[in-house]
Amino acid sequence: MEEKTSEKDDIKYREIDKKIDEYLKIAFDNFDKYIPVKEDDTLILLKAHLLAEYYINQLIILFYEADGYKKVEDDFSEKIKYIENIRNTKDKQILKGSEIKAIRRLNNTRNKLSHEIEYNISEADVDLMGFCFGSRYIHQKFKRKNLKISLLWVLQQIINVVLYTKVITKILMDEEIHSLEKKHKQNIDNTPDKENPQISIVK
Repeated sequence: MEEKTSEKDDIKYREIDKKIDEYLKIAFDNFDKYIPVKEDDTLILLKAHLLAEYYINQLIILFYEADGYKKVEDDFSEKIKYIENIRNTKDKQILKGSEIKAIRRLNNTRNKLSHEIEYNISEADVDLMGFCFGSRYIHQKFKRKNLKISLLWVLQQIINVVLYTKVITKILMDEEIHSLEKKHKQNIDNTPDKENPQISIVK
């Protein structure tokens, strides 16, 4: 019995992994499609901010359901608060504090670009976002020694974090709904026939 259960779990996890890979491939393609890597840093960051916001909106709608459609009309800083308050079944944030900080710093830089006509993205701006990813950022920063590459790396990480969280959440929610529907159907199938109560077996 345990072996059969284990086999079923393995198949289930392989199916989930396949779904995750499919979702993420679309997302990575979107990064290449919508982020103009050959353009100036300002346009790259503004486009990345829009793409991050797109996935954040989807995440908010997933968790807040009907209210989510109202919440995605709010400004970006409010949306950050919404995703910061989302908890999983173990009452832990679905996004780490450092990841939220990176998203908030992305928004701060975007605001500077939008409101200060001569503002240019600096190494300090990129570092503020990048240091949220710890030694991985530091390693690539000193290996490449190129501001544009570091900026693209940081923006990719931020979008990946939001998207991966959204994808995992969507798949797990779908699995939970499927499980509940299956359980509900089993309950219906096991419900005694009212016209023929004698068919129910009481143990």
